[in-house]
Amino acid sequence: MEKVLFVTQTLGHKEACGIGLIGRLLGETLIKSKKYDFEILYTDSEKELENKIIEINPKVIIYNYHSHTTPWIHNQALRNRFSTLIHIMLHHDIHQKIIDSYTPSNYFGFKYLVTADPSLKGNDHVFLVNRLIPPYKPKPYANHDIPVIGFQGFGPRHKGIHKIAEKVQEEFEEAIIRLHIPFSFYGDPMGNEAKSRVTEVMNIIKKPGIKVEASHDLLSTQQIIEFLGQNTINCYFYDYLPDAGLASSPDYALAAKRPIAVTKSHQLRNFTELNPSICIEESSLKNIISLGTEPLEILYNSYAEENVLSDYERVIDHIIQNHKPSLAIVSSYNINCALAHYANALKDFLHPVFNVEIIDLKTSQLLRQEGKNYQKMSEAHIDQLCARLQEFDLVNVHLELGLYGTSTESIMSRILKICQASGRLILTVHTIDYKGAHNGHSHVYQQIMQTLKQRPPSNPFHLITHLPQESVLIEKMYAINNVSDFPLLFLTNERRKKFQQSRNPNVWKRQFGFKEEDITMGMFGLLSAHKNYLHALRTLNLLPAHYKLLIVGEAHHMNIKEWKVDPVIQEMVSYLDDHPALVDRVIFTGRRDDAKYFEDLANIDFVLLPSFEVGQSGSSALSTGLELSCAILKSNTSNTPGYETYFSNCFETFDIGNYYETKHKILNFDKTKLSNLNKKLESFSEVQVRKIYTNIYESMKEATPIQLSEQSLKTLSVNTFPIRSLPARIILKALPKPVKSVLKKLRDMAKTTS
Repeated sequence: MEKVLFVTQTLGHKEACGIGLIGRLLGETLIKSKKYDFEILYTDSEKELENKIIEINPKVIIYNYHSHTTPWIHNQALRNRFSTLIHIMLHHDIHQKIIDSYTPSNYFGFKYLVTADPSLKGNDHVFLVNRLIPPYKPKPYANHDIPVIGFQGFGPRHKGIHKIAEKVQEEFEEAIIRLHIPFSFYGDPMGNEAKSRVTEVMNIIKKPGIKVEASHDLLSTQQIIEFLGQNTINCYFYDYLPDAGLASSPDYALAAKRPIAVTKSHQLRNFTELNPSICIEESSLKNIISLGTEPLEILYNSYAEENVLSDYERVIDHIIQNHKPSLAIVSSYNINCALAHYANALKDFLHPVFNVEIIDLKTSQLLRQEGKNYQKMSEAHIDQLCARLQEFDLVNVHLELGLYGTSTESIMSRILKICQASGRLILTVHTIDYKGAHNGHSHVYQQIMQTLKQRPPSNPFHLITHLPQESVLIEKMYAINNVSDFPLLFLTNERRKKFQQSRNPNVWKRQFGFKEEDITMGMFGLLSAHKNYLHALRTLNLLPAHYKLLIVGEAHHMNIKEWKVDPVIQEMVSYLDDHPALVDRVIFTGRRDDAKYFEDLANIDFVLLPSFEVGQSGSSALSTGLELSCAILKSNTSNTPGYETYFSNCFETFDIGNYYETKHKILNFDKTKLSNLNKKLESFSEVQVRKIYTNIYESMKEATPIQLSEQSLKTLSVNTFPIRSLPARIILKALPKPVKSVLKKLRDMAKTTS
């Protein structure tokens, strides 16, 4: 049997607490399970819980929670350490709005919540169980000559105890009002509230035949039920209190098997719809007494111990069967850039095996903005982001330096902070600069890799690249062996199939004014100088007139400047101005939404990628073209061999700038490449992506991450900026030896103080 730990507060001198009493009753019920091996831990200490987890290694931990009684549960550190366990919060004050807007980050990282309120509607995070009638039996009821009206519970004003007195005063000439109001350990330790309620009742009663009996001693559960079992009726006339949780005191009255009267309080909503009605607004005490326990029979059954135990077993069954580790993807989000689109694609790929959330870097809104205020807001955002990352079982950080800022110092500081905050880390390296130790970006990569190598085994990491040669490069240059490579992918199998099956080139061409016999070429994605649009225009100029060119994309939003035309656009329109015969053969689509973009890609005759060499790793246009089985021609850049490794003989290449070669290969395209591509695609899909991430997580899940100190970041920051400008090196070389010596001492002092 799977081990389940039920954690609840200690009692003893704190026994006068409804949450604690519920915890004891529920724990005593759960340990009767024959399906799960429950164990109760009474504690107010994280350390005791940690020791118990290590001792018994439970599969699931249920925490009996209330902000006043178990505030130590607010600290997520221990749950983050044991993040592979399933942690469930038992919450007692829940309403539907909380359920509908529930996110783990709002509830101290708890992915799952249980509440004993079947009147609500649950979801994938929040599960409903029945309330528990204390499994104790009352003594046989002894009939009294006059009615005995009872109340049991703590004494805050909202419980409407005075309204019981008013109703008894109204309906009866003779009666006994029995009040048992103990002093609440948390809410009324001196008993002022309890005593005030008794005084209020005494002041209301004017008829000599009505007596009031009050007690304040703390009773055992059995004694409470016996007290309630000797009353003609037990009354709970609470105020409405919108959004409050269900009251627990009436659960004891149900165990007593005597009639119950209630108000239409939100806390008593599990009683207000019973038929016949037991609501005092709709009936009288005398009439409700005459109904006996008939209206309560449905609750006796639903709230019975065996049903509640079955509810918890059902919830645990469901959570274990459907539990998925949580994965944070740290990237740009909800902006028109390839990495933001890739993050969305990964979420779709990995959703079947992980609970995936994209953590937005806010690249364009904050990190790449200039000015001290933006700098301050950016650092605050990174700190908040790092705090959130500790909630996740696995963190996938996307490494493209431009996502993190504009200055080398800020970029490196932010990336290292995020990596340090990630317990189990996958670092996806989208681009890596390795061209020299004194190159600014190269130095950032060196520091990142050095920091990764210093991580303890408790905080494992793995690298993913998008080209095989980059995996080899990382292994050789940085002596890091836990590296995987896989090409960029953007489409689920379902979406691939959808766009391929909906291909209709003849209909598609009409929107651009093309004829059926026209042959289309396309360049795709955000406009960027490295894509070499003039090559495409010059190639078009060499081809017959029925060849057309689509430029599918828009200027990059970060390149928009006041009173400036984007240089890439300026270059293209200038060329067309000089070659007016091409104007009607070129279409600029501007921005296309996701569906239109892939529709264009699926219907185009040729995808053209004449890029310059800029050290690009994965290419979104190339990858999506391959995914949709397009006829592709690309320039022979450094990423070509890597793509050839994945998709050998599936696309055509040409030398950078040779538009004569490009023209020839378009006119004589080898269509066997398309049949090769269709076969290869089976090996490169969402299925393989899921397998990579699952295998990485499986290799890491037994690790128990610790919170890494930022001291290592401070140490690294000393050498963040090696002197790399030639003038500075010349000046330093010319300095007298004594000056050099002083500078060296200052540098050594900086290292020591850091």
